Amino acid sequence: MSEGGRALGDPPRSELRRLLVADRGAAALRARRWGEAARVEIVALIADEDGDALWPDDVDFAVYVPRGEGPWPAPDRVLAAAYDAGCDAIHPGFTALGRTTAMVELLSASALAWAGAGHHALGVCSDRSVTRSIAEEIGLQVVPASLPILDEAQGQVWTARVGLPVRLRPAKDGGGARRVVREPAEVGPALQAALADGPVIIERLVLGAREIEVPVLWDGVAAPLTLGDRDLTVHDTAGRVVVEAPAPGLSDKTREQMAQAAAALVKAIQLRGLCAVRFLVAPDGRPYLLQVIPGLSPWHAVTEALFAIDLFDAQLRLATGDGLRIEATDLVPAGHHVWMRLRAEGEGELLELPDMELRRDMALVVGDLVSAGDELGAVVVGAPTRQAAIVRARASLDGPLTPGVPLDRRALDQVFDSVAFWGGPLHREAVARLIGD
Repeated sequence: MSEGGRALGDPPRSELRRLLVADRGAAALRARRWGEAARVEIVALIADEDGDALWPDDVDFAVYVPRGEGPWPAPDRVLAAAYDAGCDAIHPGFTALGRTTAMVELLSASALAWAGAGHHALGVCSDRSVTRSIAEEIGLQVVPASLPILDEAQGQVWTARVGLPVRLRPAKDGGGARRVVREPAEVGPALQAALADGPVIIERLVLGAREIEVPVLWDGVAAPLTLGDRDLTVHDTAGRVVVEAPAPGLSDKTREQMAQAAAALVKAIQLRGLCAVRFLVAPDGRPYLLQVIPGLSPWHAVTEALFAIDLFDAQLRLATGDGLRIEATDLVPAGHHVWMRLRAEGEGELLELPDMELRRDMALVVGDLVSAGDELGAVVVGAPTRQAAIVRARASLDGPLTPGVPLDRRALDQVFDSVAFWGGPLHREAVARLIGD
């Protein structure tokens, strides 16, 4: 199967002629690839920083949406842009829009198809305490944690009950920063700082754990399709650095436990569409539910490469009622795949994209100018074994990956030069020591 829209069968139903992808850069260009194969026009959004960018010329239409207060893009502006452009459907791209109940509420009075989760499922997923409660009701293991904490005194009691070290998380996704507390003297100041952003959840910090996701597709009728697993433990303050699929170093028992738990939770939440169920896997192999993330993420590309499927296409088929046209027997993993995030180290102009036999999900096109720190997109490298995939990934950084644009290789080099990484997967504390948290 290819990356294009025909990967899961014929193009989606004929009434889908124009799609608004409510995102820019890499997500917009990802949609454009799908649109070319599916014969659907793509409308993307542009923001203030896209004034001189060339990538908008690669999509059929681009609509300017200014940045205001709150997350970009605002749901009401997205809906207005879709109407003005004559679109039949909206895809949230990689933005938080796909996890925003306000967007679904606005769409409920429209005839537009929505390539995202429904209102109820989004409401559950945005509140970790509700997600945890449902998970516990169906017998899943969860990380020991508190109910939403509203004041410092309550937080002190729960910290003593959960036990140090703990992680303070916002009760609502996107509600504030995460903080790790390791010493008793840190508890009070950390709680005060965290509560300034709203209610928090105090979560036991599982030492030596890895972050593993199980992607799931569900049409709301048949059994949910679990799409293997992937390890996204390696990250820095800017986000994920390396993601691997399948997740290395897991026993068959752990993989099966996570797959069964992910499928059961998706059905319990009634989350129709694409999502990722994230677990913390302890050193003894026990998986603890962490959260459910609806929609498409940039590193879904590594799962697409593993199974040779098109998840963007799958989302649009579900949105239009066209059906997935894929079954569990079609999901045959092949080889090992490594996803790498790319950032610019300095100013430059992308001169070309040489053919290097790897998958590119770029956020820019040839001729685009970039500055230090700009997101360039990502690449996926595959090989028959994990070691071979790492060798290919490391070698690709030494090749003409982004001619004219200097790559910020610090985090990638630290990972690929690590003997511990080559010998096996890294846990969270090892990543923090290696590249910082």
